[in-house]
Amino acid sequence: MEVRDFPSYRNQIFDLYNDRKYREALEVAFQAKEKFPKRHAKTSYWIGCLQSRLGESKEALQTLEKASKDGIWWPDQALLMEPDLEPLQSRPEFKAILAESQRLKQRALLTAKPGMIVLTPRSFSPEEKYSLIIALTPRVGHPGEFAEHWNGARSQGFLLAVPHSSQPISSEEYCWDDPERSEHDVALAYEQVRDKYNIDPSKVIVAGFSQGAALAIYLTLNRTFPCRGFIAVATSDWVAPEDKPASQRDHPSEAFASFIGAKDVRGLKGVVIMGEKDAFLPKIKMLVEGMVERGFNCKIDVVQNLGHEFPVDFERRLESATNFLLS
Repeated sequence: MEVRDFPSYRNQIFDLYNDRKYREALEVAFQAKEKFPKRHAKTSYWIGCLQSRLGESKEALQTLEKASKDGIWWPDQALLMEPDLEPLQSRPEFKAILAESQRLKQRALLTAKPGMIVLTPRSFSPEEKYSLIIALTPRVGHPGEFAEHWNGARSQGFLLAVPHSSQPISSEEYCWDDPERSEHDVALAYEQVRDKYNIDPSKVIVAGFSQGAALAIYLTLNRTFPCRGFIAVATSDWVAPEDKPASQRDHPSEAFASFIGAKDVRGLKGVVIMGEKDAFLPKIKMLVEGMVERGFNCKIDVVQNLGHEFPVDFERRLESATNFLLS
């Protein structure tokens, strides 16, 4: 019997949606909701969007309202900027759902704390000293799901730490929107791993995807804690969200460019892994070229026919990146 993880359901739903097979996508979304109760925020959102897309406004409102009563909340942008939900947005029931979501968010922010998943190498002995990869989630990231992408590091003998911030962006996902607060959260995670596990402080790598990749660059250049360098996968061009999307900008974020320009990059290393179709790639190339001119040792691994996502052969590329950083 096939064992399917949550991303496989998500990918199937998106593929069906892109093929305009909305009814079939809805059926798969209900299956995911049943199988993964801890991903209630995501599955109820998908179901509500698909019901609305199918013209089932009453059912869509009921789905979102039921989730809201269960304590689920979503980013304002997810409710207000999603075209599938546009038919609902003028309805008083939807406005009540939005207001409750905002109330739950404010309550969550008052008590939010950073956390972390730590996964040991495939062959682990407490007496041995291990290299460490700290992998940082994208914006709207789920630590458990994200950790699956980095299992190759464990096969290579790395200890893997996947922290989440004290900045929830939904009832089950997190972001790194505040760079200084994020720096504190990741530094705390590093200290906790260092104190509990036998790590080699000369073999620490900070990595991440999208916003998490930008934060990995930020922490490395800030020398927040000892590390050999960063692995930035599909990196965005700043930690804090920009008003204008990368696709609408000709140049990197002024804030990120200014930050990088002020840092001494000598003695540090980095690897950037990006798709050739990623809108951030031209901006990141500009930033990296400027760092290299000032003594930074960096490789850019451009993956053909890839957008803003992990490459299918990421494990191989990850091994190449870690070998470069630790050499």
